[in-house]
Amino acid sequence: MLHISLAVAERVRIVAKCRRGRVLEWLHHGSSCSAGAAWYGTPAAAKARRQLLFCKDAGSLMFLAGVISQEVNGVITGTAGADGTVEDAYIGARSCARTHFGSLAKVKSIVSVNGYVNGVPEFAESLKAINGASDLLMAVFGEAGRHVRAAIGVNGLPRNALVELQMVVGVEA
Repeated sequence: MLHISLAVAERVRIVAKCRRGRVLEWLHHGSSCSAGAAWYGTPAAAKARRQLLFCKDAGSLMFLAGVISQEVNGVITGTAGADGTVEDAYIGARSCARTHFGSLAKVKSIVSVNGYVNGVPEFAESLKAINGASDLLMAVFGEAGRHVRAAIGVNGLPRNALVELQMVVGVEA
């Protein structure tokens, strides 16, 4: 499933297939990420998603919902310490950071990053895994990419994703 977390200047239409092969469409209008966004799919899925936003403007801050690790072929899945390594999780965290941004035009700084790594109870390398996102953000934004962060090991993520990332960014007010 695809999504754009930040507002884009023009109308965007994204069509994606969910796991069961149903086609979902996301329509986005305008410059505010909370205005005009709607998912179309099954009635139950549409009802559940109406309560949630991909991002929320709060003046000079934008709160971005969690995104899971994805690549061109789909979700990056696995469990760190079992069938996934810290290097796999690092790549997964980078993919989450890339997924968050539909447009970088309004982003002024990265404020906060919360990273979740699907791992076995003994996996103690969540910090190294989430460095994948932090390293990319510093490379893209320089000093403005420096942020506060949490790196948390969990025993499960949606769609068996290896990593999930949630962020707060500073934007033009």
